[in-house]
Amino acid sequence: MEQIATIQTKNYIADIIRNEIITGNMKDGDEVTQEQLAEKLGVSRMPVREALQLLEQQGFVTRLLNRHIKINGISKYIFINNLRMLSAVEKEIASIIIEENKSAESLKEALNEYKSQAAFGKETYKYDLNFHAQLTKCLDDEYIANMHFNMLNGFYAYAVRRFAIDFNISAEKAENIISSILEKNKGKMQKNIDEYYNFIIDKMNEVYNEQS
Repeated sequence: MEQIATIQTKNYIADIIRNEIITGNMKDGDEVTQEQLAEKLGVSRMPVREALQLLEQQGFVTRLLNRHIKINGISKYIFINNLRMLSAVEKEIASIIIEENKSAESLKEALNEYKSQAAFGKETYKYDLNFHAQLTKCLDDEYIANMHFNMLNGFYAYAVRRFAIDFNISAEKAENIISSILEKNKGKMQKNIDEYYNFIIDKMNEVYNEQS
């Protein structure tokens, strides 16, 4: 685990630790302390503690009574289950947008940004995440927005970076989702969201099969 040269935010530190867990460098059942992590990363304990609180909310770690942190290992099936849960949540969010006749203008703007960046490689994932985040912004509900953000910023954010997602195809599928929302066609919307996440799961399975 490399040291951090300058003070970083809790999100940056959480991203480093999350990557160590997902790649298997930190294994299921391993126990660590804030002090150990702070020393390895070359930072103070405060941002590490905040990062661990975030990771605990996302299910990557569990805080033990002895003040140690237990690592919760990640398998392919945990990835799939989390993506399926995210798909179900987004179908409910989109259903509320349709039922309550919420404006979807921010979704269209996010999609246009996404499509304009889709050919530029890894950094495009930020526009992909922004597209998903706009779903809850349509609801104007901070509680749901925070829950959704935590789901996106965990397994999903890592999946779209690690599994070499073709963002041109992903953007096309995102456009299908928006079209069905604007048409107020719930059945079509649910089908399009399923197709979107199945596309990511298929790519993930392909990568895992190549590694086995």
